[in-house]
Amino acid sequence: IDDLDLAQSDIRGANLWAANLENADLNGANLTGVNLSFANLRQASFVGTDLNRANLENANCDGVNLSKANLMDAKLNSAYFGNADLLEVTHLTQEQIETAKGNAATRLPAGLHMPASWKNHP
Repeated sequence: IDDLDLAQSDIRGANLWAANLENADLNGANLTGVNLSFANLRQASFVGTDLNRANLENANCDGVNLSKANLMDAKLNSAYFGNADLLEVTHLTQEQIETAKGNAATRLPAGLHMPASWKNHP
């Protein structure tokens, strides 16, 4: 569903496995426990979104904006965050970063560092 507007929505626990949410507006939404594994989230906006315990495994998060989003206990295994803005993400850990994928253009919060494997990724 390209360009979907789910801003401020409450869809806790929803199963959005493999959903196409490219360019979607999810700003301020409550996505606690949502399954977004294998979803296409390219260029989606998650500003201020609660992704506590969300499953983003294998999701395409290329170019997403997660400014002020809560990623506490989110599963990021093999999620691709190339060109993504993670600067102001809250509750993001180095352990989560190590399980995810990104590239040299991925912006990380202060205190977290880019895994070596990201530096040569397109």
